[in-house]
Amino acid sequence: MRTTTTRLALALLLLAPAAAAQSAGPTRGHAQADKLARKLGLSDAQREQIRGSVARHAGGLEQRRAEVADARAELRRVLDATPADAAAVRAASQRLQAARTERDVARGARRADVRAALTPDQQGRAQQLRDERRAQRAEKKAARAERRAERHARRASGGDAPR
Repeated sequence: MRTTTTRLALALLLLAPAAAAQSAGPTRGHAQADKLARKLGLSDAQREQIRGSVARHAGGLEQRRAEVADARAELRRVLDATPADAAAVRAASQRLQAARTERDVARGARRADVRAALTPDQQGRAQQLRDERRAQRAEKKAARAERRAERHARRASGGDAPR
């Protein structure tokens, strides 16, 4: 489950000088991170503290993401095997869940470090921004579902051929 706090941390990671030095110029991620930092009113010291926190967690998180990807691939392989082996599926599924749990724990640690760099007012503002973003996503999801239902209804009535 990705939250906006995680996205905040990832966006602030993009503020790191190493990332800026490697890019040919400002990227969309840099612009978003700068915009978020301005909205939260982060000081230079806070930006540096957050960069450090994100950098400290980067290696562990990347390893956890790779473990999840490997476990997911293993589960797919086991599910595609013939004949089906329930014990192998169960074991692969448990490995995937364990990898996801460890990834989420690592994300939580990073999120806590980032949150610790924020003042109570900034934490409140960050929560407000998260809530606004969730509401926007929910609206977009509802609009997509409505469009899908309309297309399905048109196709069912014979008024629109599939593309």
